[in-house]
Amino acid sequence: QKLLQIYGKGYIPQDIDLSCLSGMTPAVIREVAERTMLAALRNGGIEQINSDQVFQIVALLKNESELGKNSDDF
Repeated sequence: QKLLQIYGKGYIPQDIDLSCLSGMTPAVIREVAERTMLAALRNGGIEQINSDQVFQIVALLKNESELGKNSDDF
């Protein structure tokens, strides 16, 4: 949670439940922060960040990582 706050540069509210990030590497947590801030900018402003946006980005990254696991099949 502390890493997301650092990488989120104070724009990600501290009261968001970030248990979905447990066990993730610092690089993935940084990617979550960056993608969340970019999505917020596209959707009305960075001050609008909420937990739903963070959860959507985490789900997207988990899906992307699952896609890469079976790369031998191609």
